[in-house]
Amino acid sequence: MAVHKLFNGDTWEAASFSPTGLPAVNGKVICPASVTGNKTDASENFNDIDLDLLLTHPGFRGDFGASGAPLQGAADLVKHLGSGAFYFECTDNGAAGLTTDEVLIEAANAGVVTVLSTDATAVDGFYGTIIANRGNVTLDGSLKWAASPIVKVGSVSNVLGDVNLTIAFSALTLAKMEQDGGETHLHSIVTEFWMSAGVCFKEDTKMPTAHLSGGTLVYNDAAVAGEVLLIEVKAGATLDLMQNSVEKVLDKVVAHPGSHVLYEPKWHTITDFVDHRTRVA
Repeated sequence: MAVHKLFNGDTWEAASFSPTGLPAVNGKVICPASVTGNKTDASENFNDIDLDLLLTHPGFRGDFGASGAPLQGAADLVKHLGSGAFYFECTDNGAAGLTTDEVLIEAANAGVVTVLSTDATAVDGFYGTIIANRGNVTLDGSLKWAASPIVKVGSVSNVLGDVNLTIAFSALTLAKMEQDGGETHLHSIVTEFWMSAGVCFKEDTKMPTAHLSGGTLVYNDAAVAGEVLLIEVKAGATLDLMQNSVEKVLDKVVAHPGSHVLYEPKWHTITDFVDHRTRVA
């Protein structure tokens, strides 16, 4: 069984860990509350091992990595609970097989910056599930997705204010996203989108299907026929096409009683608008 390690120092070397010695494959590494120093030296990259767990303690106040210089590695589970910035880049050190299966971001406050990316030289370096419950989170355009990836956006105590998430433009497709709070900005393709609370700004590329049971989807992209197959808007939810003057074509919108669809027929075409709000029983 791999020994659990406390990362007490500021550099990824044997003397920085307790018990003394570098973490092994399938080990667990915790940045404890007692450590306040930043861990931003590139020598701290652990790109030759695959951890079971990498965790920043809620009381850990240092930064992990730096803007433009993320720390590289891979872990089955990454949990960022601290109050310092967290810059993490999944890598496999040029050898196939290493991925980061799940990331939980539940930082100490909503302003804590987290940036996730994938090393450009990685053969794999994929991410599976990313859960953002609190923090200012960016999924970089370099990020690679594993099979059937999912992003979940939630909250800890403030449904609308705990998370601000940006998914940067990428040629890769995110299979599914579930938003139950916060504010999101999507610049990449999301095949299947589910929303119950919060606000989502869809800025670039297509979103084939969206199911809204609450919250607001602001669709700013210049959609054309065949890109938006279905948007279902249930009671309490809002679909807003009016935040810019870009022409949009949506194949089908289903609006249930109690929902809101904001659009201008001169700018926007809804080919099949099933509006249950206008029907009389």
